[in-house]
Amino acid sequence: MELWIFFNKNIFLTYLRIYSFFNKFPLDLYCYDSIKIINNFKQKEKVRIIKDTNNNLKKFLNEKK
Repeated sequence: MELWIFFNKNIFLTYLRIYSFFNKFPLDLYCYDSIKIINNFKQKEKVRIIKDTNNNLKKFLNEKK
C-alpha cells in the first residue's frame, strides 16, 4: 500500500510540474509526510495549498495564527 501511495503522489507532482511548464509559470513543489515541517519555512513566503483532502493543512495553519 505504501508503495502505491508513493507512486500516486509522485505521478501527481509530475503532472503539476509539466502543467506549469507548458503554462509558463514557475512552480516549486514540495511533498512532505509530516505537517510540522512547515514550521521551518520562512514566514514571508506564501503557501499555496494544492491538495488537502481532509483539510489537515488548513487546520494546522489556522492554529499557528
